[in-house]
Amino acid sequence: MRIKLISFSLICLFAAVLVIAGKVEAQKLEGQRIKTQRIEAPGYGIRLKSREFTPPESIVRAIASHIHPSAHERVHTFMQFHDIPNAAQRQILKARGVSLLNYIPHKAWLVSVPRGLIPDQLRGANVRWIGPILAEDKISPAVKNKNYLKNDDGTVNLS
Repeated sequence: MRIKLISFSLICLFAAVLVIAGKVEAQKLEGQRIKTQRIEAPGYGIRLKSREFTPPESIVRAIASHIHPSAHERVHTFMQFHDIPNAAQRQILKARGVSLLNYIPHKAWLVSVPRGLIPDQLRGANVRWIGPILAEDKISPAVKNKNYLKNDDGTVNLS
């Protein structure tokens, strides 16, 4: 009976070791996958005052979820390119009603686009990603962190 108990205990211990080893290997593979994703998108990190991020390559999702449902004729959004658009690509954008407003590192712009924009209209314009401007992107970190001087009456001077 004691030999059966020891054998059973050893089998359970061996199974536990296999499970733990499998989890460790899965974590290593996940880490390699994340590193690979970062390598696949070099130079595409976007640096805003509010946050830094590397967006996934996608234009369809933002058009469907952010641009088309808008009640406004034009929508302000972020647009990132594979490379800085050349003159021909800028002409395509202009012809489609896309206005490049402000450059944002890296390879991104604050843009104004027509609500009826469709992905096929951006073909040949070298667009990598389109994404919404979040509320946190609209507020200066100095204001958000209350890093400003108040007047005696509780007001602040804005310039």
